[in-house]
Amino acid sequence: MDEHSSLPPDGGMQATADTSPAEQARGRIARWKAPRLSLPGAHRAKIASVLYLSLPLVGMYVGQFLLRAISQAQAWGFAIMAANVLLLILRLRPAFPAAQADWAQTVVGLLIMLPLAANPGGWKHWAQTWQLFLVWGIACLFVIAAVVRLEPRPIRLGLPAPEPPDRRDWLIVGLLLVGALLLRVPYLETVPMGVDPDEASLALSAADAAEGVATDPFATGWATHPTLQFFLNGLSIRAFGRTFFAMRLPWAIAGSLMVVALYLLGRTCYGRRVGVLAGILALGSNTAIHFSRLGLNNNGDSLFATWVLAALWVAGATGSAWAYAIAGFGLGFAQYFYFGTRAIPFVVLVTLLIWLVADRRGTLRAWKLLLGFALVTLVTAGPLFGHWLRSPGSVSEHLFLTMPFSDKMQQLSAQMGLPEWKLWWYQVRDSLLVFTVTPDRGTFYHPQQAMLHPAQGPIFLIGLLAVFARIKKPAYQGLVAWMLVVLTLGSVLITDAATFHRLLGVLPAAILVVAIGLDAGVAKLAQTVGWTPQVASRVAALVAVVLIALDIHFYFGVYNVHQAYKTPTQEAVTLAALDYERNQGHGTFLLCTHEGVDASGRVYHSPTAYVSRDRFLGCVPAVLDRLNPEQPLHFYVLPDQADILPVLQARFPGGTIEEYKRRMDGMVLVRKYTVAQ
Repeated sequence: MDEHSSLPPDGGMQATADTSPAEQARGRIARWKAPRLSLPGAHRAKIASVLYLSLPLVGMYVGQFLLRAISQAQAWGFAIMAANVLLLILRLRPAFPAAQADWAQTVVGLLIMLPLAANPGGWKHWAQTWQLFLVWGIACLFVIAAVVRLEPRPIRLGLPAPEPPDRRDWLIVGLLLVGALLLRVPYLETVPMGVDPDEASLALSAADAAEGVATDPFATGWATHPTLQFFLNGLSIRAFGRTFFAMRLPWAIAGSLMVVALYLLGRTCYGRRVGVLAGILALGSNTAIHFSRLGLNNNGDSLFATWVLAALWVAGATGSAWAYAIAGFGLGFAQYFYFGTRAIPFVVLVTLLIWLVADRRGTLRAWKLLLGFALVTLVTAGPLFGHWLRSPGSVSEHLFLTMPFSDKMQQLSAQMGLPEWKLWWYQVRDSLLVFTVTPDRGTFYHPQQAMLHPAQGPIFLIGLLAVFARIKKPAYQGLVAWMLVVLTLGSVLITDAATFHRLLGVLPAAILVVAIGLDAGVAKLAQTVGWTPQVASRVAALVAVVLIALDIHFYFGVYNVHQAYKTPTQEAVTLAALDYERNQGHGTFLLCTHEGVDASGRVYHSPTAYVSRDRFLGCVPAVLDRLNPEQPLHFYVLPDQADILPVLQARFPGGTIEEYKRRMDGMVLVRKYTVAQ
């Protein structure tokens, strides 16, 4: 048997005189298909026929809806209705091949998506949000339902035997998910304490979506971020209100799902033991935990990169059409999140090139599945692509951050008095050392250490040696390509490399390298000492648990206790906003500071705006002269306006004073003066 084959000789079943190896392999592939109903084959076929016959009827409904909704371009509605009538006729003709009808259904799905991408007559401005989601969902359904019926075509990628998930896998997934949530959800609103203005600005957009102020999920909003994510985050705000917990919860869930996806990717490409080790390490990674506990969309990079690559490698190894569809949906869906997810298509392209080199014929034979993968991506991200084409500024505004498109390198060279070549070298050096040496340069996390805990640094280097020792295998080539592509697009080509929030798309790959290094090191030790495989697995798991214990202790026991998270003003504003949340807005809340307050009393700090809907007021004469003395008054006095406190005590006597100090150095962040009427 060729060592690069994805399928073992026995196909995972005992060989019998009546079953050839090829048939056994096909049986193994069939087990990777979507779970079937516990019904006889004839009943399943009837149910499938009814479902596929009903899709054109659903499509006609969409056409009828658009016929009424797009009054200035009714041709869209007529075209979609006509296309679905034709599709229904093809489905009803017994002589017409079902495969060709599926491709026709894919075309109809893309046609249904086009009004969202083109926005004829500006119809999205008056359509309701649920209607836009319905049209998008039906378009995706048409394409995905057609793609999942494609014939499996596995590619010879030299992966471990592609066993379908069993009960042990579900148990591992459950334990990893629960463990990740337990490290990410408790005390979510206060650890870390400081709320970055970007967190609150994103949350303000999500609140607008939750409250119906924003209606178009397929556009771009604050800082050119795609709006679909705001509507998804808005579900949390609808459930829990305008709280910091609601702002951060979706990203805690995303970070937890990344742990599961990384286990599946490791299991598929490097074996179950590496998958388990990677899942454990991701569960406790201090960087992964931190960005999972922020209301920032950067954390989507880790989830979607892992999701797409896990599904794609499963798809290549097994030929599963469902896996291709899941990978395509993940790739398209990722484009609605942080800018870093736009590096994932480049990682996918390099991965496909690796497949071509490993098994050119097998990859070319799978062209229909790869086309289906691309079409699912297109229909999923199509509305956003259309918006970008119609409004180029909505995607190009942030390109000034990228070196080839700006003069920032020249400006930095002049400011720092260094030649450009040296600045470029610093970019490359820091990007390559970000995992083991270079600390974060950004404002979201500055733990004075590299992306990986120092205890993992040597194991990461061992992992790199193990990866390059096995570099002839496609999965290891793909891992290196993943790291290099994201490092280049997310750090080398951007000023101030390497900031962690731009590199979260490569964090799962770094964790995989550590897992591979740990696995290889323990395997070598077991060979030397004579351990059994079971003992080696237990030792590797024990070392992984110790490593994450160090990570967890650093994050919760050192970093969040002794180090400042944000500037004193931002921390003080966070304290005031949290206090507003605890008091459920009962009373009048006033922020006494010269920063971020105008003469009318409007406060421009986004954390207070998010929790209070601008009910937080500034301590200015226009506000103080019209206060209602019958309500409790809460004054939050920042150090830059400390001289106002005696004035407040004289004007509103009988109050109490509380001081909030920063744990790092005992600095007074804010004094709260409360007058209970």
